[in-house]
Amino acid sequence: MTSSIPGAYVRIAEPHEYTEVTWILTRGFARDPCMNNVREVIPDYKDQPDYNSHSASAKRTLENLFVFQNALVQATILCGGFITLAVIPPQKEEHKEIIGAATLWLKPKQQLDFPLSVITKSEAWKILLAWGFTGVRRIHLDCIPVIEKISKKGFKARSADVSDSWYLLEVATDPAYDGKGLCSLLMKDGFERTLPKPIHLEASTSRTRDIYSHYGFEIEEECWFGKGSVDVNGLAAKREAATGYPEWIMIKALITSSCADYLGPYGTENDRYHLYRTQRECIQTSELLNDSETTVVVPFVSEERKLIYVQEAGIDSSIRDDADELALLSSLEDIMTITTSRTQTTFSALDNNNPLDFDIIYRTNSSALLSVSSEMADRIDAYLPRFVVPVLVNTATDIPVSPDSRRRISNWLDNISFKSRVDEIVDTISIDYMRSKLEYLTGESSNSPLRTRYAKSDDAREAATWLKAQFEENGAKCEFHQFRPDYSPNVICRYAASGDSDGIIILGAHYDSRAGPMNPKYVYSSPSNGGRRIDNINIFKSIRAPGANDDGSGIASLLGITHAIKENNLTFTNNIQFAAFSGEEQGLVGSIQYAQKLRDENANVLVMVQADMIGYRRSDENPQIAFPASRGFASTQVFERTGPIADPMYHNSGDLSRREGYDFEQIRSIAKVTFSLVLDTSLSS
Repeated sequence: MTSSIPGAYVRIAEPHEYTEVTWILTRGFARDPCMNNVREVIPDYKDQPDYNSHSASAKRTLENLFVFQNALVQATILCGGFITLAVIPPQKEEHKEIIGAATLWLKPKQQLDFPLSVITKSEAWKILLAWGFTGVRRIHLDCIPVIEKISKKGFKARSADVSDSWYLLEVATDPAYDGKGLCSLLMKDGFERTLPKPIHLEASTSRTRDIYSHYGFEIEEECWFGKGSVDVNGLAAKREAATGYPEWIMIKALITSSCADYLGPYGTENDRYHLYRTQRECIQTSELLNDSETTVVVPFVSEERKLIYVQEAGIDSSIRDDADELALLSSLEDIMTITTSRTQTTFSALDNNNPLDFDIIYRTNSSALLSVSSEMADRIDAYLPRFVVPVLVNTATDIPVSPDSRRRISNWLDNISFKSRVDEIVDTISIDYMRSKLEYLTGESSNSPLRTRYAKSDDAREAATWLKAQFEENGAKCEFHQFRPDYSPNVICRYAASGDSDGIIILGAHYDSRAGPMNPKYVYSSPSNGGRRIDNINIFKSIRAPGANDDGSGIASLLGITHAIKENNLTFTNNIQFAAFSGEEQGLVGSIQYAQKLRDENANVLVMVQADMIGYRRSDENPQIAFPASRGFASTQVFERTGPIADPMYHNSGDLSRREGYDFEQIRSIAKVTFSLVLDTSLSS
């Protein structure tokens, strides 16, 4: 699903672009049989190539179609839907972006309804003037009821509800860019946005029917409209030529809801797949519609085993090793069970208890999905190359961010403005304070006993106790969130709302650290003692891992913000939390557990911002900030660079603050940004 136009990409349409979108839809549907039938198109219209060459009557027909498409665009937005665009970047410096194609989407639980308010705001009433009563009757009384009935029947047969599906209302490519792959870009983007929900649509030409079939849509039913009055193109006809025109009601459901749970997307933008957890019989009875390019299916995993996703971190070429960073996985193939077929041998892989308790379910050039024992999951980072990072797969069903949360963030952004009071407060974040605290945390300070913050080490537990005391000294009320007994705890600190708000804003970072991988000779025994495995993980616990950038820098920013809160004696209208997570290097273990805890408590999390690796800056670059949702909460991350990781000490014992490139000014600048979010939305007057 790629475009032949270099640099073409997909984004959400802006309000000022709706008129241009309407013209693209108008041109794209200019010869659509359904539109021809509804508008009673005159025969000479089908031979006209563009608007300027149309006869006066054909121009009026096109203008009437514009009225209809404009009403659809406006109603889509008013009913809570959205519009995506395939955009062609400027080919020359003086040129502008070109919108080449567009889609109109309605979300689950939403429908294209026309109460009086929508009719008025969308100017849908103009359709009556454009089409007349006959045209309105043809679409609203003849077509729509039939389509809705067939769609409901199709979803019922799949043990699903049509109201719980996405509706792809329209897809149109500007005729000038037809066949350039823009539709493919839009469909790929749409599938990313809509998973795991099914999608339904109607195709009104055999060409679009075949295109949608290629994308995995199934024909639920073919039905004919306009028999006795129009031909197959929807144009007025008589006698035997008045066959009517066909429409195909189509449904795309990757996996039936009764068969599988969606666990979320994994991978990078260019190497992404979607993970489902399903039962053995679903595969055996072919209830599963498996998209071989984007879907990975695994059975339910017992409590004794965990799923770990590992991938290469985004690393700048200037610090990348020549060796393949998944070489360790390749070197273990002789003692691992490697499954090359995702659906046929997955079960033997998961059921097999090999000596390493470590199986590869699925792999790409830069990532792998592993099944490991709970014991191995807790120390997976010790065996991975330093540029390979693990993520524990949360086997709870993935929850999308709610529309209310999205609207709230959008409203905040719409109302952002400079506030002198906020500017004065964020300017009190102290570099000297952050430096002194960070040097204790990294062990660089002469009075610090800390050597590592490996999540299962005694030093990490001591670091947690010290962090709790620092936050409490700054006026926060803190507690440990002991998500697992053998890990150091999450440190959760709060500033309660001054009123009765239950809204929570969370600023987070992780305090655990990681050095390089263990030498394999420390993990396995020699044949002389019977080939038994020797688990010397205690050696890994003793390796120095100061983690000044990853993620001491994020922790320093949290401490700097809480110190500024204390210095300015601030109170807030919402509850403000500061979360120092543990177990990040083992696969985001601590943060996943805390997010699930909040979900179980039905907490009203307004937004969460994670600061991770914000302290390193290359000498040839200006200070930067990048923004690379979990458990259904609105969330994002701040990062030190608008590009891949460039810190040469990443996952290394040399990750200290007293080195070239470590930049406290950058930490302070990014801390000011995240603190501003809190102040702009929640500062008491």
